[in-house]
Amino acid sequence: FFRLSTFPLSVGDMMRAALLMALAAARAWASPPSVARWESCGSFKLFPSIKFSNFSTHLQGSVSDGSLVMLVSGRVMKPVENGSTFEFKFMNMEEGTEVAYAGPYDLCCDFFQETRCEWTGEYPHGVRSSACPFRGGEGGAFTARIKRPLFVKQEGIYRSEVTLRHPDGSEMACVRGFSRISDASAIKAP
Repeated sequence: FFRLSTFPLSVGDMMRAALLMALAAARAWASPPSVARWESCGSFKLFPSIKFSNFSTHLQGSVSDGSLVMLVSGRVMKPVENGSTFEFKFMNMEEGTEVAYAGPYDLCCDFFQETRCEWTGEYPHGVRSSACPFRGGEGGAFTARIKRPLFVKQEGIYRSEVTLRHPDGSEMACVRGFSRISDASAIKAP
């Protein structure tokens, strides 16, 4: 048996203890160099337009001058319409520093690896072709790769999140993962 201590704990002590336990759980959850866990998130978990089968986050290069690379695969359940977008962000879980990349980005041109879009005309009046509606490959399968600079120059446990949106701005799907980002876990450029 165990005995509970009878000395009173302050609210601050309880908050610190809860924070330390949460940090320890996050470290244990994301202990391998690549993503230990990923999950669907957001309001369309039960009936998404896109279902994810894999999500991983890696460092390419070094922490001091590298890029964050997110690899995603899954199935398109309903055709993706022209004007659909995505946005993404990451957070250093140990510091609480969050970076939300400027967006939104074109879902059909900038997310799916199976699509190609081209600019015609001259900047700033150029027009981009659309790969929408996108139905995916056989069985709706798709792969995606997002690469952006790692602005937080510190090793640690990171949460990455990608949100896909319909043209009206409503959420289509969301995926989030946790990973340990360090120089030792960096991948080579494909």
